[in-house]
Amino acid sequence: MKKETTIIITTSITVQSESDVPQDEIVCSVKNALRVDNSKLLDSLTLMEEEQTDDELVSEHELSTVSQEDFNKAFNEILEGSTLCYLDPETGLKVSEKETSMIQVLNSKGEWLIDYSTDPRKPHFWYQDDRVLYPLLDKFSLKVEETQRLMKNLIETQYKKKGVTPHS
Repeated sequence: MKKETTIIITTSITVQSESDVPQDEIVCSVKNALRVDNSKLLDSLTLMEEEQTDDELVSEHELSTVSQEDFNKAFNEILEGSTLCYLDPETGLKVSEKETSMIQVLNSKGEWLIDYSTDPRKPHFWYQDDRVLYPLLDKFSLKVEETQRLMKNLIETQYKKKGVTPHS
């Protein structure tokens, strides 16, 4: 009996073009370049228009040395003094008088910090750039990708939300 394995591959592509090239044309070109016969395994895809030294390549892939514990502590410090609001699950906008599955966290000034759902059928976790993401990037000199990994781990442990990809 064959064992079935699912592999999820994600990639990020940055495309630079002249300003007068329509976005639809760029997207179509990228899609065509990425088409791969389903029977073949795509080991890697590198699209580079400029040369990079070995030192630059190594520095791009270095992970930060911040621990998950330190990251979680800094995140929770951002949330200190915050308040929870429950949102209408139908619209996601109007503040509800009763507890709902849509939760918004505001700082002491009433500014939005995070928004998440406790409904497993509608999983999401969003956080604000200026008040959550950038302070964490600055505090630990992180790259966005590393912050995403640490944030995903935090959400899985602190908020008990497995498989939810955080977004800013």
